[in-house]
Amino acid sequence: MKKIKTILIIFLLILAIVLYITFSLIIGNDFLRSYKNKFSPELVYDIKKYIFPYKLISELETKILKQNTYLSLELDYKKNLYSLTRTDFKKIQLDEGLVLKKNKLSGLYYGIDRNYPGTAYLDFYKDKLIIVSPRGTLGFNNINDDTFQFKQIKNNIDSFLSLDKIAIKSSYRGVGVRDIMIDKDIIYLSYIDEISNNCWNVSLLKAKINYQNLTFENFFSTNKCITRPEDKKKEFNANQSGGRIVSFDDNHILLSVGEFRSRALAQDLTSINGKIIKINVSNGKSEIVSIGHRNPQGMVFDRERNAIIVTEHGPAGGDEFNLIDLKAQDSKNYGWPISSYGEHYGAKNLNKKKYLEFPLYKSHAKYNFIEPLKYFTPSIAPSEIIKVGKDFYIASSMKDKSIYFFNLNEKNNITNYKRIEIGERIRDLTYKDNKIYLFLEETSSIGVIDLNLNF
Repeated sequence: MKKIKTILIIFLLILAIVLYITFSLIIGNDFLRSYKNKFSPELVYDIKKYIFPYKLISELETKILKQNTYLSLELDYKKNLYSLTRTDFKKIQLDEGLVLKKNKLSGLYYGIDRNYPGTAYLDFYKDKLIIVSPRGTLGFNNINDDTFQFKQIKNNIDSFLSLDKIAIKSSYRGVGVRDIMIDKDIIYLSYIDEISNNCWNVSLLKAKINYQNLTFENFFSTNKCITRPEDKKKEFNANQSGGRIVSFDDNHILLSVGEFRSRALAQDLTSINGKIIKINVSNGKSEIVSIGHRNPQGMVFDRERNAIIVTEHGPAGGDEFNLIDLKAQDSKNYGWPISSYGEHYGAKNLNKKKYLEFPLYKSHAKYNFIEPLKYFTPSIAPSEIIKVGKDFYIASSMKDKSIYFFNLNEKNNITNYKRIEIGERIRDLTYKDNKIYLFLEETSSIGVIDLNLNF
């Protein structure tokens, strides 16, 4: 009997070792992917951490090595001031008779959200298109030069970025430059600033335009910041930060600021988070324009209408186009995180406590908030919005990979809404001389569309 027990124990040990080795070999492969997707990311992480720790360490080392390689490539390109040249050109026929001219660029290797390829933001200064990457690569191209060779401008942006944290990308998604805006002869950059150790918020840099060397200095910041918890299961998202900058008047600019997934801050009047704010360009003092925003990534000031139009990301669903009527005397509260047409991420039965605190009511007006101009369920991940002509607007998206044309009538209602599929994530959008310029971040390309419209 003892012999049988011994043989059984040895058999079970051998079986356990074989199963362990087998599962450790296939745990990261496609074979288990359909099963893995049934479990929460936290559970998968814990299984790797406590049962297959060497597998987790190997995956993290590989990931960081790849990330550091992409980051090193871009920083080396930046350091040597190599030109961002066109490496590929395509013409793509779109709906409504439009044609997309796509110019793939070299030198942008490390994106704001994805490891590869790179991301960038666009603006114009006189006859030049200016481009900046989240890692501080900054260059210009004459708009009459259709070869798209962006000459780099030496700058000191690196000194403001937490490059050591950026290299650990999965933990610090979104950290880096978030927008560029040129007003008169001043370049403004928004970026995710480590205000104190592991505590973050949106800040602004500025520099006087100079095509040889740009020396940026701090222009706007806040002493309140959002701590990234060491506990992986707690929420923090630097990609949920807004950061769009637009010109307002001779004395002010506008800045959109997200709430980094610290939802309650959107209704906290002592915080800039979850707000649209107005900043004095002379002294950097700010005031709140509107509250109750989640992640406003697109913004345009409509001077004729005296209104700000904002595009913002909802949670799971519930992306919004919002109009902030500056003529209105009532509260400019857009409801987040009390009202939303989206839902919290994950199953509702696992989010009961979250819904008690942040209920996401399916009405804004009923709870004295302003209803969106338009909302999207499922999400489109809106990026930028621009105004072209008297009452014609163009917005862009990342998840839906499209642009949207629409008009606003006298009652601020959307009319003549059209969706034009681009087929690639659009990170930024700008306009000049009847053409729209897009940054397409799946191929790290500049897209140009001639509108052929009379305004």
